[in-house]
Amino acid sequence: MTSTRSYGEAAALVGCGGRRRGAAVRVLSEDAALVSLACVLGLVESWLPAPVLGVRLGLANVVVLVALVRSGWVRAARVSAAKVLLVGLAGGSLGGPAFVLSAAGALASLIAMQALLWTKRFSVAGVSLGGSFAHVAGQLVSAAALASSSVVAALATPALLASIPLGMITGMIAGALVSRLEGVGSSGR
Repeated sequence: MTSTRSYGEAAALVGCGGRRRGAAVRVLSEDAALVSLACVLGLVESWLPAPVLGVRLGLANVVVLVALVRSGWVRAARVSAAKVLLVGLAGGSLGGPAFVLSAAGALASLIAMQALLWTKRFSVAGVSLGGSFAHVAGQLVSAAALASSSVVAALATPALLASIPLGMITGMIAGALVSRLEGVGSSGR
């Protein structure tokens, strides 16, 4: 059964009125746009060859990082979780080992990026580099738990080394977007 109510009507039914309803609709719309962009970038990137087995540039993480820097960790967590779920569903890996690795990497990355952001000592590129390294480390820990194989240990060094330049590239893209979006309204914090 589908609902024909608008998000605004739904917000009004749960007690949001006037300005709060408009703010709720705006936050929901912005989240939907961020999740959509992250999913499209994640799916497109999954079609590209990986420079190191299992390591990708992390284009979808640009969206998560921009959300984190501009709107805070709650929005970034919503975007990241929705991206992992929807890309897993679209890619057919939902519930499988690839999904577990993706979720572990996303969680480790978000925690590391928020911790680095809290210090106020790192640029967006530095925060991204830390997030990239943590993402790969989280995936390696999960892969070791799932596979208990020496292959994971063999992949650790090249994967972690590849995460450094890839994290910097992702961070430079996110930093450029954040600076271009300066002055554009942000909600959700």
